This record gives sequence, structure tokens and C-alpha cells, in this order.
Amino acid sequence: MYYNTADNKFRCYEDVGWTDCIGSGVGGGDLSDAYVADVNGGEGEFRSAYRDPVGIVTDCFGHTKTAKMGTTNTHEQCMAKLKADFEEHYAGMQRCLVRELPVNVQAAALSFTFNVGVQKFCTSTMAAKFNVGDIAGGCAEMSRWINAGGKPLPGLVKRRAAERQLCEQDLGTTQ
Repeated sequence: MYYNTADNKFRCYEDVGWTDCIGSGVGGGDLSDAYVADVNGGEGEFRSAYRDPVGIVTDCFGHTKTAKMGTTNTHEQCMAKLKADFEEHYAGMQRCLVRELPVNVQAAALSFTFNVGVQKFCTSTMAAKFNVGDIAGGCAEMSRWINAGGKPLPGLVKRRAAERQLCEQDLGTTQ
């Protein structure tokens, strides 16, 4: 899944292509490995490594773990990294949650986790609120995470608004 800033929509990869997934939940009810997460602010696939706005070396769909300046990936390599990153971040997110969350909340939390990292999600007030059943409060926390390098970034503002909208979609509290 990725957030497309141009269309203000989350997009999901399903078997053979990208489809809109906001509004229907991810996979119509589950977060399976058929869905991969590009949650780098909707920037899309970058096969050559680059530095993000705060200087982190990144490639493909927001992959940072093994990205190195001067390297180029094929589409297939990017998709493999995307799937592995999705699985790693989803598993990490699930390890620190003590209760089942609605699918749209999971999708929004996964987008957030992919962006900030498992440790930051797990130690966040957002996760704490989800864990005590305050789903609306956890969703509202997303709006606080708009800074990178000590300053607000317009892409993060848009991304967090979309994550929050997805998170709150079935709660009747969408802002």
C-alpha cells in the first residue's frame, strides 16, 4: 500500500496491479501478504538510491534497510524489497499491539509504522491508546507526527491526514 499525494488516496497492490484501497479496507477485510506497502509519502518507485528530506538513503518504495547510494534496482528487486519490508513492519507492529484492531486502523497504523519504524510506533502514545481500546484517540495521534529533521514537512502533513482519515473511517469520527 502507498499513499498517493497527487490523488490523496491509498493504493494497494493486489496480484497483478495497483488499485484504490481506501474506503474498502485493505483486501476487503484482511492484511495479507498479497498487499505490499509503499508508504514513503506517495513518491512511488525509485529504482536508484536517493536521500530523503532528512538525509536517509532510500530506494525503491521507501526501502532504507539495505539502500546504498550509487545502486540501481530492477522493478522485480524493488517489489521483493517492498514485500519483505511490508512483512517486517507488519510483524513488528503486531508484536506491540495487545488487541485486534479494525482493518482500516491496521492499514493506517502499518503505513505510519513503515514511515517512522517499528520502535517509534511501539513506544508511541498512539500504540498505547490502541492497546487500551482508545481507537479514536490513537487515530488522532497520527496528526502529531508531521515533523522530520525538526520541522513540519508538507508531504508528512498530507500523509498523516490520509492515514488518520483511513484510521477513523469506520469510527464515525473522520475529521
